Amino acid sequence: MSAGTHFGGDVILPASGFVDDNGNLISAFPASYEYVTLYINGVIQQNGVFTVAPSALVISGGATLDGDDPVTLEFVVQP
Repeated sequence: MSAGTHFGGDVILPASGFVDDNGNLISAFPASYEYVTLYINGVIQQNGVFTVAPSALVISGGATLDGDDPVTLEFVVQP
């Protein structure tokens, strides 16, 4: 993604582009979880503007993202 890339439609970020807490690439997001929080550039995002499937994060309605903007998902998973 280049600096200031604007996505007019939904933004789809594949799970394979994310790393875990240890810096290892992941292949999928958790299939079930209690809740998930999305941060873009360190700012928490509203529920309802994104969905998470095991294969991808989808940000609805478009966004302008810089390639250096950190995108973080925080999952709470019950054992």
